[in-house]
Amino acid sequence: MVTVSIRPFAVRPVMVATSGDRLLNEDAVDALRNELLPLATVVTPNLSEAEVLAGSAITDASSLESAARAILARGPEWVVLKGGDRAVSGASAADESVDHVFGPRERFVLRGRRLPGRWHGTGCTFSAAITARLARGDDVASALREAKAYLQGALEHAEKLGRGAVPANHLWRQEAHV
Repeated sequence: MVTVSIRPFAVRPVMVATSGDRLLNEDAVDALRNELLPLATVVTPNLSEAEVLAGSAITDASSLESAARAILARGPEWVVLKGGDRAVSGASAADESVDHVFGPRERFVLRGRRLPGRWHGTGCTFSAAITARLARGDDVASALREAKAYLQGALEHAEKLGRGAVPANHLWRQEAHV
């Protein structure tokens, strides 16, 4: 087998829909855990996905940290638990969106203003922005902070299109300069 290094990059494990429906068969989850996570620089699961990857429920700060450590043991260098504020505070609609970051030697939170409404593509936008910042040469902590700021702007400048969830506005920075 030939080993290829493709780092740095972020993995957004799209495994559980907002509705709670599972999106991957168990064999695909195993492949994600065993083959993709060991290659990742950063993995960005929401709480439901983190529970599947860690194999345990996340109900409080202690179980949040345990889940992050279990995911880190699979091989990624960093884990960002999206929406971890709900597990830590028990809140479901707080004024802030808090993501918990676990790295090799550090732990911190990323905070953003929680915006009302239903959104589409936020996790994928965040992961893609992290990968783009890493490709530009940012260290991981800086890439995470920049990606969070980019996502916040993409949501603040989003426009409702049709019915359903509102997509992030990926061009908001370019539109600001026009």
